[in-house]
Amino acid sequence: TMGDAGKSLPPTELIYMTYGGNFCFECESKVLDVKFVDKETVQIVLDRTVLHAQGGGQPTDTGTIAPSNIKVSKVLLDRETGVAVHSALHHLPPSYQYVWGIRYKLQWTLN
Repeated sequence: TMGDAGKSLPPTELIYMTYGGNFCFECESKVLDVKFVDKETVQIVLDRTVLHAQGGGQPTDTGTIAPSNIKVSKVLLDRETGVAVHSALHHLPPSYQYVWGIRYKLQWTLN
């Protein structure tokens, strides 16, 4: 899983897996980890998500993380650890610092 060496991340709360979560289009989430893959791509681990992960023939949901307006293009779930990684294109410099522990709004986008 992402994270620094020795840093383990808790499983992501998969809101969409609950009965009520099937009808949720947004949630408040905490940023747990961020990895800038290249100039345009960032991978973000949140404590909870309404976005369905890609897998088993199910296409990924897409959405937006506000207030940074980061467009999530793919969600992958590590079935071993239960951690969901949100991949996104971004317009932020690598020096951008997410504020750990505050909540960002994650909004599902209809495709």
